[in-house]
Amino acid sequence: MQLLEHGLARVQLDEHGFLVDPDGWDEALARQMAKEEGIPELSEDHWKVLYYVRQHVAMFGSPPWVKDICRVTGMSASGLAVLFPQRPVQTACRVAGVKWFPELGYLGCGADPA
Repeated sequence: MQLLEHGLARVQLDEHGFLVDPDGWDEALARQMAKEEGIPELSEDHWKVLYYVRQHVAMFGSPPWVKDICRVTGMSASGLAVLFPQRPVQTACRVAGVKWFPELGYLGCGADPA
């Protein structure tokens, strides 16, 4: 278990860097996590993806597929890869503060997050 300093608080991350308690997520934490992922600024397109990922997980209990993110946000898979260069869906899930879904493998948030 890792701890991430967030303002005056600390949030717990699992061994893969995902929030243990997704209810602790907010936009400031997303910005901080994005920077740790090598994303210096979150654009409007980033936020569309992040909020869609959160909504999808809340509704269906699993992360969306790349094709679903692209369909809903109107961006291409290559555009998504530009926003989240390393494992786009996995990185988007991490920054969006949703939990880790190891049973889904690469088709979900990624097979091995290491």
